[in-house]
Amino acid sequence: MPYSSEKIRRFLNIEEGTWSYIEKKKGKIADIQVLFNKIDKKNAFDEVKKMKKEGVSKKN
Repeated sequence: MPYSSEKIRRFLNIEEGTWSYIEKKKGKIADIQVLFNKIDKKNAFDEVKKMKKEGVSKKN
């Protein structure tokens, strides 16, 4: 996720990141790409189970 904002700035052709509101009235949206891949629900549940199991075993 740290690189998502950088990609969005490139899509919108914004030079620097800022913590304030930016309004872009003109311009083209550049080469759009997928920011995040869709995660399969079963794989997500399996990963959560795995992390919980590892967390429990590390505490003991």
